[in-house]
Amino acid sequence: MERKNIEEVEGKAIELLQKEKMPLSIGYVAYHLGITWQTARGLLLKMALLQKIKAQPTSKGFMFCLIDN
Repeated sequence: MERKNIEEVEGKAIELLQKEKMPLSIGYVAYHLGITWQTARGLLLKMALLQKIKAQPTSKGFMFCLIDN
């Protein structure tokens, strides 16, 4: 299995959020980026804490989207 650069994966996650134009689940991001669910969760939550993206809590977990400017 190929180890991916974290900055590269962050960039691909931003691109995916821009392309889809709707809040995405951790599982959706993990599947489309080819990473584990746990890695996607950590990455997305870190990006939300750094205010690169927005985390929206739902009854099923978090959904992630771009921050409205």
